[in-house]
Amino acid sequence: MNRSLYGKLSTNGMKNNRELYTPFTLASGGVFTLFFIILSMGINERFKMTGFSGMDNIQLVLRMGSVVIALFSLIFLYYTYSFILKRRQKELALYQILGMERKHLCKIILHELLHLLAKSLLIAFLLGNVIYKLSENLLLRISNTFLETSFFPSVKAYLFTVLLALFIYLLIALKSLWKIRFLRPIELLREANAGEKKPKMNIFYLISSLVLLSIGYTMAVRIQSPIEALGKFFIATLLVIIGTELGFVAISVGVLQFLQKRSKYYYQPKKFTNISGLISRMVKNGVSLANIAIIATAVMILLSTASALNYGIKEMIRNVVPRDGNVYMAYEDYDEAKEEVKRILKEKKLNIRNERELRGLNFYAVRKNGEFQFLQSGRALTEKGSCFYAILCLDDMKDSTLKPGFYGEKSYFPEHGISIGDKNYKFSYQSEELPIDHLYDLGMKNAIILFENLEGVNEFEQDLNHQNIPYQRSANYGFDIDNSNIDYEEFREEFLSIDGVHQYQTFETKYKEFRQITGGVVYTGYFLGIVFMVALALIIYYKQLTEGYEDLQRYQVLQRVGMTKKEIKATINDQIRMVFLLPLFVATIHMAFAFPMVSKILNIFYLENLRMYIKFVLLTLGIVVLLYLLIYQLTSKVYYRIVTSKQSTRKA
Repeated sequence: MNRSLYGKLSTNGMKNNRELYTPFTLASGGVFTLFFIILSMGINERFKMTGFSGMDNIQLVLRMGSVVIALFSLIFLYYTYSFILKRRQKELALYQILGMERKHLCKIILHELLHLLAKSLLIAFLLGNVIYKLSENLLLRISNTFLETSFFPSVKAYLFTVLLALFIYLLIALKSLWKIRFLRPIELLREANAGEKKPKMNIFYLISSLVLLSIGYTMAVRIQSPIEALGKFFIATLLVIIGTELGFVAISVGVLQFLQKRSKYYYQPKKFTNISGLISRMVKNGVSLANIAIIATAVMILLSTASALNYGIKEMIRNVVPRDGNVYMAYEDYDEAKEEVKRILKEKKLNIRNERELRGLNFYAVRKNGEFQFLQSGRALTEKGSCFYAILCLDDMKDSTLKPGFYGEKSYFPEHGISIGDKNYKFSYQSEELPIDHLYDLGMKNAIILFENLEGVNEFEQDLNHQNIPYQRSANYGFDIDNSNIDYEEFREEFLSIDGVHQYQTFETKYKEFRQITGGVVYTGYFLGIVFMVALALIIYYKQLTEGYEDLQRYQVLQRVGMTKKEIKATINDQIRMVFLLPLFVATIHMAFAFPMVSKILNIFYLENLRMYIKFVLLTLGIVVLLYLLIYQLTSKVYYRIVTSKQSTRKA
């Protein structure tokens, strides 16, 4: 057969199926563009010219993000092309019936894939070069760094993008050739009319799904330590993904079959057709609907987390640097060093406010079976129920209404006292409210024990030393100044020259550092969120196409049993809405259970404001719902166009 004929047949096939190939080409080019851009910035040597040591971490996050995009591109494009191949199987079967050999069909498919590959890479490199500079500027702005941007992306990024595209399209080609070479025409036609392969409907799937989801949800809800949350997040995520894949069909069809057995409910015209139609749709398309639910959950988590880190950065820094100026000094030199700091500020005729004086001891402990147990710092981060205790003295407190005793949640109160050797220190419970702000971060619970005077604190320290119990000293003085134009950095040299002062931190300096550290995470989070949202739109689009072609026969059957066109349209509308809204409902449930674990992980970045994160979660949920419904409305037009045009064609 003439080689040019293969090209003509493949070109005509793609033209006649524009509604299938155009979205796939754009999506393929889009994911390769995102991979190309994020990898370029992840390996760009020019970023090291910023002089910021944290830029290595930012680029590491970007490279990790490029790996995630690569894996997602592989799964997404491989899965999406199966829709196209399924719709083309009738055409390919017809070619074979007309006398074409399987090797000829394989060559046609290879020509199509080469066309798609070339177009995808062309889109990726053209679009990538256009928006690369904008993306680079955006990353530097989020990271609060400055660099004269390079105009051209990394050469290595071109190479890796081409290799990724070749690998993915090679797998797609192997799958397509396998299906063609080992299927007969009658099998091709039969499979083209079949729905997606359904999971086996048995009790094992149902029980496995419920068990996996229960373990994943329980793990997410009961987690207490931020470090433990980070370590178990991927395990819990994997359990929920597998549980969703296994149980989406089993649970939904099980509920529908239960309703089907209720004869009084089921045998009503509208409910009869709705339930029977929904069972058919769920069994055929359950796997892809489960994927939609998982991707929608990923979008919610990524966008809400990135937004919380981006807009909550000032609050995050306040947990580390409580005041605009913070002087850290040796415990034994606290009084003299603090007074010297105040003297310097007074000489400059500055009005000091919001003073924060902190001198004391701190340690980690946990209450187990009513007993108070001291912990090493490393173990405390993963120990369930651990708490950070600060030992302070009443003399250093500004509030005259305070009394000696315990301040914090009652569950951490040592009601039987703290035993150190042969001594037992007992305290009265005073209040759940802490008398000093921003005591400790990383999501661990805080408690304060106030002694009457410094002598009591020193005696407690001696007993800790005698028993080799781990603890730390802390002494710092924080302040704000009634002048918004003041540069807190101008005091650095003077403060560090004071005997006993070993560190000086300002809010503004810490803000710049945090911006640079979290910039890569925020940028990658937004990028991946956009990628998954595009994937969500394309999957829904192809599902609408599939539903449209499959409902051609349903329209005819329902007309034959006596239903009017209005009733048929209303019935199918109800079914489609329920089918496409169900993944959104499942995604919302997943997000609700993921919230405790994700909020703990945010504690690692010193973000502890749950109210703010809840607002971003709800805002993201609202945006995702609106975009989801918008995508549904736009793609549903494709569905109705297929059904109505085919129906009118059949009548003609």
